[in-house]
Amino acid sequence: MSEAEGVRGRGHFRRDLQGLRAVAVLLVVAHHAGLPVAGGWIGVDVFFVLSGFLITGLLVRELDATGRVDLGTFYARRARRILPAALVVALATALLSVVFVAPLRLPDVLEHGVAAVLSVPNVLFGIQGTDYLGEDLPSPFRHYWSLGVEEQFYLVWPLLLLAVSAVTRRRAALAAALVAVTVGSFVACLAMLPVSQPTAFFQSPFRAWELAVGGVLALLPLARIPETAARAAGWAGLGALLVAAIVLDDATRHPGWATLLPVLATTAVIAGAHAQQGARVLLAARPMVAIGGLSYSLYLVHWPLLVLPHEAVQWHALPGWLDVVLAAAAFPLAWLVHRVVEEPARSLRMPRARTLLAAAAALTVAAVAVAAAGIVATARLPELHSTRAAASAPAPARFVPSDLTPTLAGAREERGDLTDLDCQQSRSGEGLVTCDFGPAASGVTVALVGDSHAGRLFRAFEGAAQSESFTLRTMVKSGCRSVDPDDGWLTPDNPTCGTWRTDMLAAVHADPPDVIVLANHTGVGGSRGESGWRDALEQSIDRLPSSARVVVMQDSPDLGRSPLYCLSANLDAADRCGAERSAALNPAARSAFAAVAPERGAGLVDLTERFCDDAWCPAIIGSTLVYTDDHHLSDDFAASLAPAVADALEPFLTTSGSSFSD
Repeated sequence: MSEAEGVRGRGHFRRDLQGLRAVAVLLVVAHHAGLPVAGGWIGVDVFFVLSGFLITGLLVRELDATGRVDLGTFYARRARRILPAALVVALATALLSVVFVAPLRLPDVLEHGVAAVLSVPNVLFGIQGTDYLGEDLPSPFRHYWSLGVEEQFYLVWPLLLLAVSAVTRRRAALAAALVAVTVGSFVACLAMLPVSQPTAFFQSPFRAWELAVGGVLALLPLARIPETAARAAGWAGLGALLVAAIVLDDATRHPGWATLLPVLATTAVIAGAHAQQGARVLLAARPMVAIGGLSYSLYLVHWPLLVLPHEAVQWHALPGWLDVVLAAAAFPLAWLVHRVVEEPARSLRMPRARTLLAAAAALTVAAVAVAAAGIVATARLPELHSTRAAASAPAPARFVPSDLTPTLAGAREERGDLTDLDCQQSRSGEGLVTCDFGPAASGVTVALVGDSHAGRLFRAFEGAAQSESFTLRTMVKSGCRSVDPDDGWLTPDNPTCGTWRTDMLAAVHADPPDVIVLANHTGVGGSRGESGWRDALEQSIDRLPSSARVVVMQDSPDLGRSPLYCLSANLDAADRCGAERSAALNPAARSAFAAVAPERGAGLVDLTERFCDDAWCPAIIGSTLVYTDDHHLSDDFAASLAPAVADALEPFLTTSGSSFSD
């Protein structure tokens, strides 16, 4: 991605490889601009293979010529090539973020900026569990993750080659070492993917195999490939890249087996580039070479140019054509960065020691500048409210009141009281977790069963347990619905959901509660229509003990995006940050629940009127923040629902031994 010097082979300029860089960056930009290349993110995989090929070729040629690698010169050249443009764009992005990013979100964004400046953004994103292909509001610095992987590769790779060459100078031994790295990293990637997709995606050890594939390729005698075979490989590789860009999408398990397609396709293009005809002609065309020359700057500038306008409007969707216009605007901006920053920095001929010292100083200054802005932004977090207090009536708030509970900053850290009490099983956790609350000798037990939405109703049910004198038993697992007996909702990051359902059913049959409440997140769409939800609820109720009275909760609204950032940017216009009622509810699930509950003799509790009026679901009601993200209730708002839950449950608590249909 950032290595251009290596496109000069043994004394000649590799126009075809520069053209391959153009293919990679065009795929990435097109994907980010919303054009119909759902798998355009494979452009980064192309960059990885190409970087591994070029850097390994440079290092091996130096080893063959001198028997050593001048590490100082190597790192100085990388610093001159990578850092100037990366730092300039990072600082510009940080300054624009201060202007356009919502105050509550700004500290996080600037933290990403510091990580980008220090070449470890991929480490931070991996630790934070960032979903690269599924984020609603991605960081303006997110694209720096791939630079982090490459820079860490540049740091370690020459040391590995030197270590092998110190033992033996045989090319076969070096190739064997690189193959071992490739296989080991790929196997580790496959093993990590079901455990933590963000770790497999962002962390260098699990992406090293892609760069190592390019390294192995650099050791092969590609020039000996027959003309016909090379021509076929080049065209086949380009075709496979196009197929991958169209067929793969955000739902693809990546990186993993599917990633082999763009990786092997790239190796085929490189291997076939020695053919005098074929794909080389297309890749070496003047426009492709020109775009390839801009590819590093284009990669750097296009992403913040696309993301920051969305940050500025937060809650409102921008028209799709605007992303295409912004992507087009990235080309002249990239040319400017390339001419003013990239080329002058690369042409510097200062001694390597001075280069490294200058790079270290630039890194330090940039990191301090971005960190200082983050500290200032963090200091402002307690001030994120209007100067006015809320009205006494629990009406939708038109501003962020000074007595808001929880605060915007506090809500962002809220996990839910049930989780804090260690009574909610995590996504990755195994085994059923049950906890009892309320009067122990009440004689009536109500089991609250479901996913995290059940957990966020805990305060409402706990309050109802106190007022109605029943024992509340919680059986809650994050991301695991109780209304869904089949495997349709099982996801790789929650492989224990099926076991949890089995254990839950065994527990309620062994010691049946008097009332079982099913509460789950239904979302606002998805492939499952009303008939699917009907089947799911019918099967769930039929599996419960017949002696228990079943109550089905209609789900709370899903705003589609966390209102916290919007509220922090609209302290005096909080009513901008809710959602239309029709968009926040799932009509298919609601209709199915309303029909199935009476058919199966179950009760139905619908608290929607507590969240929404006829048209709008606000983010703040009275002085209480309703949500801590796009769909999870705040504990304080859940507590305010206790009287409503108590009233809704009362008929079922006093109807001992009879069904709701009696």
